[in-house]
Amino acid sequence: MDSWMLDARCQKLIVLSLVFEFELELELELELELELKVKDKKVKAGLLDSWKLELGI
Repeated sequence: MDSWMLDARCQKLIVLSLVFEFELELELELELELELKVKDKKVKAGLLDSWKLELGI
């Protein structure tokens, strides 16, 4: 196999690994964002419940 073919394969593997890393980071960011939204909704629901208790509703 010629050295330029090996070089091209190495470059392809590098690009694929960078794409995979980017996709993984994006997926983790989206999961974190969703988790934060869920926690925010739970906090808001908890506040609403505490206000209802204070008001006797």
